[in-house]
Amino acid sequence: MKNVLAITADRNSGKTSAALGLIKMIPGLKGFISLSEGNKDEITLLDVENGNRLPLMSRHFTFPTRVGAYSYLESTFSYANEKVFNDGDVIIIDEIGRLECEGKGFDALMRRSLSSSSNLVITVRTQFIEMVENHYGIKIIPCSPDKIIEKASTLLRAEAPYA
Repeated sequence: MKNVLAITADRNSGKTSAALGLIKMIPGLKGFISLSEGNKDEITLLDVENGNRLPLMSRHFTFPTRVGAYSYLESTFSYANEKVFNDGDVIIIDEIGRLECEGKGFDALMRRSLSSSSNLVITVRTQFIEMVENHYGIKIIPCSPDKIIEKASTLLRAEAPYA
């Protein structure tokens, strides 16, 4: 069973802000961060490697598929799921939850990352930790947003992934 470092907290508790902090700390970090725009009515996907931003979810625009209060663009998830990473890369995925446990969203990227020798950092709402662990057969190493820099620097200094 692979261990995965996860920034865990409830909604609006700083998971994404902590993930953004890791970009400055970890040279060569790759992956995706979901950024809220305005009053969280729009969410864009930031490709950490190249800075590209793609529309992901909206409360007001009607994209083809819905999850909760948002409709989302499957093509943006496809972009993320098809991105190629090298073994040994440090990959961040913000955020893993119900959508992925239904085989949608970042599910393909998550599965590919788990089967590689890369270190993986994800964000997960506290309420979804057990669901994500069961779906992917992993053990989440939970970390609060305010402790992630310290925890990540300790774990990522290891020579091999924390598998």
